Amino acid sequence: MDRLGRILDSLFARVGACAELSEGRITSSGAARYRRIDHGTRALAYVLLQRRRDEIRVDLPARWWAGEPSRLRCPTRRVGVALALRSVEDVGEAIRFLLRTVELTQAAEARHAEGRERRRAR
Repeated sequence: MDRLGRILDSLFARVGACAELSEGRITSSGAARYRRIDHGTRALAYVLLQRRRDEIRVDLPARWWAGEPSRLRCPTRRVGVALALRSVEDVGEAIRFLLRTVELTQAAEARHAEGRERRRAR
């Protein structure tokens, strides 16, 4: 198995060991080009093996509040956040980033719901 394959296997082994995260199902007519990490029923990240760039890319949709800095963050033209994993050692930091993103998003959603309830009560 090559280095990128080991990184990918390590990432999804850590996802499987984490109670809050799971590997999502991808429904496509052909072979899927990516894998998915879910939190509950929501897609948290899309994981792509990018041989040309020699990295595993973890893309988080814009609906997640990813406010934490990380050395793994890479510039992206798309909306959202992208992490670039280049070694097995990067996997732990990526998992911590994903879990922190879940915490930040849940807190932001709770504040939003609380504000909405206060406005309704007026």
